[in-house]
Amino acid sequence: MLDADLAPLALELAQWGVNDPLALAWLDPPPPGALAQARALLTELEALDEQGRITPTGRDLAELPTHPRLAHLLRRGAALGHGALAADLAALLEDRDLLRGEHPFGCDLTARLEALQVFRRTGARRGPADPAACIRVEQAARRWRQLLRVGPGTETSSAPEIVGLLLALAYPDRVARRREGGADRYLLASGRGARLLAGDPLLGRDWLAVAHLDAGGGEGRIWLAAPGDPADLEAHLAARVRTVAEVSWDE
Repeated sequence: MLDADLAPLALELAQWGVNDPLALAWLDPPPPGALAQARALLTELEALDEQGRITPTGRDLAELPTHPRLAHLLRRGAALGHGALAADLAALLEDRDLLRGEHPFGCDLTARLEALQVFRRTGARRGPADPAACIRVEQAARRWRQLLRVGPGTETSSAPEIVGLLLALAYPDRVARRREGGADRYLLASGRGARLLAGDPLLGRDWLAVAHLDAGGGEGRIWLAAPGDPADLEAHLAARVRTVAEVSWDE
């Protein structure tokens, strides 16, 4: 409780109609700061309204047995006609990285999707993809497709920007824009800094949707991400777009 991600708990409590979780009897009460962050995330995912009450979207997310981030990816992905791709993404993000050893793919999540497609077509036992991980991911993806009532798709290998959009729907606080003057440094929507390792194939991309990054010292290292199209991000994350006027004095 003291260290866990509280978003699933906060969504479940809202579904129960609990307005003040701290009024309940807990062995370890949820930390108020972490609970506030969880509620803020659920509001961004349209699962809670501004008063902290569960929304119809939140009830839909609560029906899926996964983190609200991935539930939002699955529900919105299916609504956009990318249910099979969303199922693959959720399955990949729930498991460990299926690319093993040294490989040239860096943190690009699209490369993991393509490796999964190759495994499906060939059942390959060689190459960078871990066969055991591919089997687990395929089994999980099949379960998500069944829950979403969608068939298998083939669009994953040719639509990196769609991958980025679906990731952004799960991680709206981690949409990242490249900082001026560098190919590896990014600013997340949350205000946090992040960076890519030298040689990563995503270096220089103006926009990324980041799924996994570490705490880092000053900036977190990006471990999994996909490129994003700014027009798609603006269209589907319109509620997060802010226009700010800044005035500064140049002596």
